[in-house]
Amino acid sequence: MGPQMRINRRVNGAFRVQPLRIEQGSLDVPATDELNWSRVLDAFDRARTQFIAAYPTAADYVLALEQRGDGIAPNRALTRTVTALIAAGRAEEAAQMADQAIAAGESGGMSSTVDVLKYLSAWAKGPQAYSDFRVSLKPTHDYSAMYETKRSDMSVDLSREHHRGMMDRHLHDMDGSDPWAIVLSARPPAGMEADFSRSRYLQAAGSAEAMTIEYCASGGAEIGAVSVRSVIGHRHESPGEHDVDIVLPRSVETISRHEVFTAQEAAEMFERFYRTDTIGDDYVLRPVEGYRADGGLIDLRLPPTRGQEHC
Repeated sequence: MGPQMRINRRVNGAFRVQPLRIEQGSLDVPATDELNWSRVLDAFDRARTQFIAAYPTAADYVLALEQRGDGIAPNRALTRTVTALIAAGRAEEAAQMADQAIAAGESGGMSSTVDVLKYLSAWAKGPQAYSDFRVSLKPTHDYSAMYETKRSDMSVDLSREHHRGMMDRHLHDMDGSDPWAIVLSARPPAGMEADFSRSRYLQAAGSAEAMTIEYCASGGAEIGAVSVRSVIGHRHESPGEHDVDIVLPRSVETISRHEVFTAQEAAEMFERFYRTDTIGDDYVLRPVEGYRADGGLIDLRLPPTRGQEHC
């Protein structure tokens, strides 16, 4: 990279580093005069030559950034400084600056699924760190929101190390129709194929004021199953009757009062499951369906509910 390109450096890939403004000015030309750009171009060449002479190396460019603020947005300035430190061979400082900004909730100078500062930090730490970072980008969960009338269902994959959970908004928007359910499934560990013995998901259906939540995890060997889906409930002294109807678009799920959840508590549970693959120890499970290794179903509902629709 030549010294002139260092003034306006572009990093090939997913983001661009904003150049440092080294000089600015204006030229007034009467409307009756012939337009002559020579003075402007001469001023540009002079400013560029003087800057390169004063800051000829990448290390000098970092010094220029410290000495010559140009008023760009803080996040863009942060990305530029971290990149310049890497180019100047000060990778440890670059990684430290990026990590501190990430920990403080700051972001780099672009909008992306995974912030550019994470890429720069990993790159600055060396090949092994960057390789590990690339592995961490692989999705850990699949997420879906179900809609009845207003739009088609939404499905995305998530990597919990880098993606914030989006369940809270959808849970609070649930109205029994649009959306009427969400499902968050944990993918099996790397190198393992998905099958019924590794099923692990959390799903909610209903409305923000009253919903049912179900949890599926491996288990059920005593009944010939490899995984079991259960209705989650709050701890309670007596079983209670199934006397609460959760109305869904094409069926009704009837559950006990201690099995009713609001969006707020559901959001906390989904976030916990997203981060840890567990729902916590404060709940009880009522098994409703087992799954054999070949996909066969074992009905565990007692008493049965109206409708067979599950999200």
